[in-house]
Amino acid sequence: MNNIWSIIQETAGIRADQDYVKAYLEHHNLAYLMVISMFSIVSQTLMPLIGLLGFPAAGAGAVLRAPSFLPVHYVYMIEIACSTVCFFFAMHAHRKTPFNYKITNAVCLLYGFAMTCYGAYISVYDPHLGLTVMPFLINEMWIFGLLALPPVLSLFVSAFYFISYAHILNMIQYSFGRTICLLLFWVSIYVISVVRYRVSLNVVHEKHRSEAVYEKLEVISRTDALTGLKNRTALNSDFRSFSSAHLYVMMTDIDNFKEYNDSLGHAFGDEILGNLGRCLCSVFGHDDVYRYGGDEFLVIADNYNDETFLKAVNRVRSKFNNCTVGGSCIHATFSAGSVEGACHSGQDCLEMIRQADIRLYKAKDGGKNRLFEGTNPSPGRSEDQHVPDTGPGPGTCQRNEKDVNITKSAPAGQ
Repeated sequence: MNNIWSIIQETAGIRADQDYVKAYLEHHNLAYLMVISMFSIVSQTLMPLIGLLGFPAAGAGAVLRAPSFLPVHYVYMIEIACSTVCFFFAMHAHRKTPFNYKITNAVCLLYGFAMTCYGAYISVYDPHLGLTVMPFLINEMWIFGLLALPPVLSLFVSAFYFISYAHILNMIQYSFGRTICLLLFWVSIYVISVVRYRVSLNVVHEKHRSEAVYEKLEVISRTDALTGLKNRTALNSDFRSFSSAHLYVMMTDIDNFKEYNDSLGHAFGDEILGNLGRCLCSVFGHDDVYRYGGDEFLVIADNYNDETFLKAVNRVRSKFNNCTVGGSCIHATFSAGSVEGACHSGQDCLEMIRQADIRLYKAKDGGKNRLFEGTNPSPGRSEDQHVPDTGPGPGTCQRNEKDVNITKSAPAGQ
């Protein structure tokens, strides 16, 4: 029952509290307001030329003399001015949407009132139109047929316009048939207005659902299902953000991971992968960590220096070493290779990842549970320094120039 009432409220325009609905309706109305006002400027500019060119009267019936204080050509000029102001307002607000939903609706109603008064006036007093109701009806079609106004609002406003206009015409020349025609036309316009509003709501809701599905699929495509980290697809799309930055790129690999999988099962190995991913995220942040493939994880971080980066790696090492799997602490370790340097393009970043991967395998060859680091080399020149294994404890990684625990190690020759 509540759902039915909500649908009725939304259809009637009583409730439109979703920001995306208001933004769409505002954008829609401003766009059509530009069209209506531009057409009105052109048509009202051309209408006075009918008399100058000598065309016969288009209307039938008595023609009244316009009031001396408000000649017909003054009314044309006033309406052209109103349409011009409305056009420039709509063009300005359209560029800044969402602008202001209530102000946009108020401008639509004010301009609609001006067009209604204009249509009623010239249909009565313009000698080249006689008492034809077409100017009034055309303007009402523009207002209620194109603009997506809330049905409750358009009901009362359109009813007031048509009743007032019918009363004015019947005071001049009573016609029961014309009154019935105006009534039928009002019903038709109101139905069109409701359908227009409902179609607009359906369009905006469908668009919102499509965007939500697209965003969800995009997140899924960029996320590793096992660890929740960003994957290679996300890495490819993030390359642009790495340009013109000083980066620390680190590739990590869990030591003896194949043995865990073979002896304890893949579920056990998956837990270890998840543990390392969470440890990396807790230190470097989710945006800087990627699952590169298998048991390899990639970190691309900026805003670090040598000392803070080493401390961050050591915190990850300590957290991972103390993680539990199945209630037991297995003291898992990882090896890593890293490179730091300036990145000017996506190609530079790819080269740094390749260099970090090379250093990772050097760390593996050097005894595991260590960090092998260097600067981003120039073409044809390597700046790696090999550090002999000095026998770090179970929680210590090594670096080519500094131990992670800030213990000095004398670098060996290249």
